[in-house]
Amino acid sequence: ARRHLDRRDPTVTLVITDEMGAVGSDWLVVTVTNVDPVLSEISDQSVVAGQVLTVTASFFDPGSEDVLTLDVDWGDGLTETFPLPDGTEAFPLDHIYADDGTYTVKVTVTDDDGGESEVQFLAIVSSTSHRIWLPVISK
Repeated sequence: ARRHLDRRDPTVTLVITDEMGAVGSDWLVVTVTNVDPVLSEISDQSVVAGQVLTVTASFFDPGSEDVLTLDVDWGDGLTETFPLPDGTEAFPLDHIYADDGTYTVKVTVTDDDGGESEVQFLAIVSSTSHRIWLPVISK
């Protein structure tokens, strides 16, 4: 069997010759499409308000020469965009929440062909203040 692939014309031709010398051939058009990058899951995180929350976004992109961008919506009104240098497979993310609460964080990696992957996790932020309740003492 002999195969022919011409990079200028996305067709593949297959030519088969049997032991008697008979020849048969067929061709097909090859369509190459983008494969989306894939983000790894990020588990829910806990942090105290005012302290740094650090998580690592790791991903895989089978495409070569893709330009990747990482977008983070922290769920508290702040969004950030990071260009990812070629060869990057993991990226640390830092954020400080001012108020306690539970926030849904969305992390999205996008390639320059429009392929994307998104993961979500919860940031559970506890209060920094401690209240001490004293009983009222009266005579």
